[in-house]
Amino acid sequence: MIKRLIVNASYALQTSKRYQANKHFFYNLLENDKYRYKKYIDILMMALIFISVAVLIREVSLFTPLK
Repeated sequence: MIKRLIVNASYALQTSKRYQANKHFFYNLLENDKYRYKKYIDILMMALIFISVAVLIREVSLFTPLK
């Protein structure tokens, strides 16, 4: 019963135009180097990584006792 539900849901997603449009949009955003918004997403991701590393270093240095 659950197997049949999963298979039917998969077929419904495969034929859904809305799902295919979203899939195509996110594929372009993450994989297509010629997509015009990709560079902005890449810059945003790099900034998030740098900020999270800076916050982690700051928190560790605040709670590490000095000798």
